[in-house]
Amino acid sequence: HVFHVGASTTGEMVAGVWSCSPCTERIDEQPCDEFCQILEGTVVLTAADGTAHEFGPGDGFVIPKGWTGTWHMPVPVRKTYVILVPETDSTAGAA
Repeated sequence: HVFHVGASTTGEMVAGVWSCSPCTERIDEQPCDEFCQILEGTVVLTAADGTAHEFGPGDGFVIPKGWTGTWHMPVPVRKTYVILVPETDSTAGAA
């Protein structure tokens, strides 16, 4: 579930609250810079090089644009987040 505190267009910041059931998700390339703070549950982030970090309630971290790895959530997770929505080229595909 995602709840956005405010709406956004490209090139702006978006903040909200996100929750998820237990799962593991592979991220091939993080599309934007994201700050997270865990409210409930546990997240284990494992980078492509094998470096793992575990975060729990009260912990905050940043996932940089371009990061590759896995998010493992062994229990339900609830977090706040702030992302910088990447700007897109509005002329892409224009003739």
